[in-house]
Amino acid sequence: MASQNSEDLVVYDKESRADVSNHRLGMAIAHVSAQALDIAECQLQVHTSQQLQTQQLQLYTESRVQQARDEAEQRTLALAEMIRSTQIDPTAIKQHVNTQLQSAIAATNDVAQAQARSTVEAHAVHQAHVADVRMTETFQRLQEQLYASMEQCIQDVLKAHVEQVSAEIRLTMAAQCREILKGVEEQINAIKTDTTTAMEQTKTAAEKKAKSIVRRHYTEENAGHEKIEARRLQSFEDYKQTTVATALLRVDELIRAFVSQQTVKVIDVKSQAVAQHGSSAVRDKRSGGEDNAIDRITSSMLPAIAATSMSLDGERDMHISNVHVGKLNGSNRAKLSDMRRNYTN
Repeated sequence: MASQNSEDLVVYDKESRADVSNHRLGMAIAHVSAQALDIAECQLQVHTSQQLQTQQLQLYTESRVQQARDEAEQRTLALAEMIRSTQIDPTAIKQHVNTQLQSAIAATNDVAQAQARSTVEAHAVHQAHVADVRMTETFQRLQEQLYASMEQCIQDVLKAHVEQVSAEIRLTMAAQCREILKGVEEQINAIKTDTTTAMEQTKTAAEKKAKSIVRRHYTEENAGHEKIEARRLQSFEDYKQTTVATALLRVDELIRAFVSQQTVKVIDVKSQAVAQHGSSAVRDKRSGGEDNAIDRITSSMLPAIAATSMSLDGERDMHISNVHVGKLNGSNRAKLSDMRRNYTN
């Protein structure tokens, strides 16, 4: 009932799968029945053990009661012997002894019954606990075995079904893959042809565009370099003229300040000499000599200062005429304008 395909995969028909499933299900039911019989046997053994324990407890209780009675009779005989030996009233003693014996027997019976009851209860509780534990473990073990067997059966059935479905899917997918591969190969060949043509056209256009871009780039780069060089030279000339003009302004300020200081000193010296002119003749001669010396020094310094000032003024005027006023800052621009106006006047 099993058929074999081209890929050596076993495929079962519906009737074969139903037979396999029914066979496995029957085996699982038989296994569960055997486990149920084992549980019944365990319960019977537990019941027999409980009956045996009850009988043992009853025999133990009866033996304890009989032992207590024997002990009481022995004490009674000993007491009667003591009474006869002492010659006391036997009736009163007998009554007293009977009372004591009855109370002792009752107490002994109560103690024996309590001990027997506690022993029986403890033993029964222990046996019941052991039986419950064993029954729970047995039921759990049987349940696990049942679940394992059922799961194994289900997995076997599912495995057979999955194998059959997988075989059918593989055959279908193999046919579809062959068709898809054929169509994909045709599309790839067409795309390759179109791509080759487009690449050739793009390559030609890119070469033409690259050549034109390179030529234009070289032209623009040369023009840019020429403009940058011209701007750099112009900036250098402007900076040089501005620096020279600023330096000349500073030199002019220093010279004017120096001339003013020297003039003030000469005036102070002359005023001091005139103030001392009214002294004695000797002092007049000395002061006259000092005045002559001071006049000679002053007269010799003034031409040198004037010549230096004139030479610096000429050079400054030459540079100032070449400086553009817009290249200076606010203060230097104002000073340069004043200097030009003064020299013009």
